[in-house]
Amino acid sequence: MYDFDKITDRRNTDSVKWDIRDSELPMWVADMDFPAAPEIVDAFSDRLRHPVFGYSKLCDEWFDAYINWWKKYHGMDMSRDHLMFCSGVVPAISSLIRHLTVPGDKIVLLTPNYNHFYNCIKDNDRQVLEVEMIYNGSGYHIDFERLENALREQSATMMIVCNPQNPTGTIWTVSDLQRIGQLCSKYNVIVVSDEIHCDIITPGKQYNPFAAVSEINRNNSITCIAPTKAFNLAGLQTSALYIPDKDIRSRVRSSIAVDGNAIIDIILKIDLQGEKR
Repeated sequence: MYDFDKITDRRNTDSVKWDIRDSELPMWVADMDFPAAPEIVDAFSDRLRHPVFGYSKLCDEWFDAYINWWKKYHGMDMSRDHLMFCSGVVPAISSLIRHLTVPGDKIVLLTPNYNHFYNCIKDNDRQVLEVEMIYNGSGYHIDFERLENALREQSATMMIVCNPQNPTGTIWTVSDLQRIGQLCSKYNVIVVSDEIHCDIITPGKQYNPFAAVSEINRNNSITCIAPTKAFNLAGLQTSALYIPDKDIRSRVRSSIAVDGNAIIDIILKIDLQGEKR
């Protein structure tokens, strides 16, 4: 059923990855060249048979998909009230930076790191505070002494974590995530954890959700999740934020609504009404 040997020519399809010169080989973007799973294509086809594509609310299936997947595959219990729709992880992080920090603030990145996070920080008039990881010849590790010094002495207000880490592929241990959470809580630094690559891991390895490893992490974090990487659906422009803490969630709802369009605002208001019920 799943054919991973089939080659699909994506040139001249308005592909960001493949509309390049013939002599170039694109290796910079997380965009797989496998066709979408037949079940996904069938679901699209079923929906397309109803030829009206008007404004839609968040249906129960949207919430259930995230809740059931993370429970089954990652052992994390999510509440419907803690999930929030957004049109993409990078736009959401950019919005979080604008509304949860102020111009000139320092935002921590463990480096090397995903280039668009640098752009999000700099384009919003904030400063990148790099904490270089240790490479021991076989993998990358966090220098926690360096991290704590940065949090204590540089007055950072946010830390963006990739879990698993992009681009090194490091899967953080429970201990790593707990220490990050403890340090950030100690120095009043909110954590934004990008976890959209969590389902693309080596068999036998275990991804650990940042918010699931401790109450401290849970209450001081915003987790970005999406099906777009694992199932190669980036063009759909859909993702979610998982925010257990009520006060943080309230602030984020306002920021996403302000920076989004009218439809996202409507979706958030409908979702909020559901939370109040």
